[in-house]
Amino acid sequence: MGSLAQVSKNTSARLAGATAACNPQEVRDQVLSAYLERTFGINRLTITSWIKKAKHLPSLSEKLLPAQSDDVLELDEVWSFVQKKANKSWLWIGLCRRMLEVVAYAVGGRGTEVCEQLKASIPQMYGHVQTVSDFLEPYKNVFGKNHKRVGKETGETSHVERWINTLRQRLGRLVRKTLSFSKTQENHEASIKLFIHEYNISARSKYFSA
Repeated sequence: MGSLAQVSKNTSARLAGATAACNPQEVRDQVLSAYLERTFGINRLTITSWIKKAKHLPSLSEKLLPAQSDDVLELDEVWSFVQKKANKSWLWIGLCRRMLEVVAYAVGGRGTEVCEQLKASIPQMYGHVQTVSDFLEPYKNVFGKNHKRVGKETGETSHVERWINTLRQRLGRLVRKTLSFSKTQENHEASIKLFIHEYNISARSKYFSA
């Protein structure tokens, strides 16, 4: 209890001292970094490096292999949250069935607007391929005639569903029941971006070694 009280006291002092020099968002980031460092032993420079690394990553399309005429993109979405469960954040995924690479993704709500962002993020070379999803209504509204909606029992979205399971196993903040969660949207999206890029590197390696 004594150590927690000391952390709280030091955090309050840091907040009070920084308020005059920084804007509110910078103050929150500094206090959050100090809390994570003191409580969980996570160096604040590590947190900053994650975000910086994610910002400098190339777009997914720059690293993808050329699409083939018979490729299929499996689409699905996975729920998570930022700070508290009321702040829902959905990750939308477009996965190439042949390569098992993530071709496109979007983060936000579960409505038509973010579904449109997912479609817009699909590289041009994949624009002609068939897409497959479940029966969520936005898919019907956004994707055209070359889109098929199927039930999970068909197995036609099994690859993207397996990818989501892998995501939940490897990224603590995406686990259904967890104490690990993102404190800011920026950290949340940076973690997702880093994971997707690293996953795609691994998927390409497995594809060529098969």
